[in-house]
Amino acid sequence: MRKRRPRKKLSVAAFSRSQSNRGKDLEDAIDLIHYNYKIQGRAYPVKNHPEIRIQSRSGGKVTGYLRNTGAPDYSVLSAGWFLIFDAKRCAKREFPFGNIELHQAEALSAALAQQAFAFLFIQTPGGRFVVPWSAIVGKYTRWRDKAYKRGTGATTISADELIEWSIVRLGRRDAPD
Repeated sequence: MRKRRPRKKLSVAAFSRSQSNRGKDLEDAIDLIHYNYKIQGRAYPVKNHPEIRIQSRSGGKVTGYLRNTGAPDYSVLSAGWFLIFDAKRCAKREFPFGNIELHQAEALSAALAQQAFAFLFIQTPGGRFVVPWSAIVGKYTRWRDKAYKRGTGATTISADELIEWSIVRLGRRDAPD
């Protein structure tokens, strides 16, 4: 008889200092909220996984690579609204544009053009922020197009901009930089 592995318990985890699984606790918290919304019939959430090609399996170890670029992390349909967002986590109070992949930015912009609510859910030591893509896209595009050269312009969303642009702020933390 095969021994059953205990099920992983989903919980809203504390802010972890580990970079090895950076963002995993944030995704677990979002998955728990989405699970509750789904069973209550309040929303239809979908977690978008990137397509992975498996190269080899040996002794319980699987080796593979991403086949294609993935869509943003989550898509949600709720009360006639379509929401699409990517969950991001960084260890500093400001959020670097380098954490946004080009294909994610393009997908968020395309969804925004179709009247979807596109946003980034950003976790920093200063809290969790829901920041509309419409507030970020202009500054991100200028950065991506290299209009902001090293030392001459912003390469991040500052902590003040996160507070100003966010429509929801959760878990306020007043930790120093």
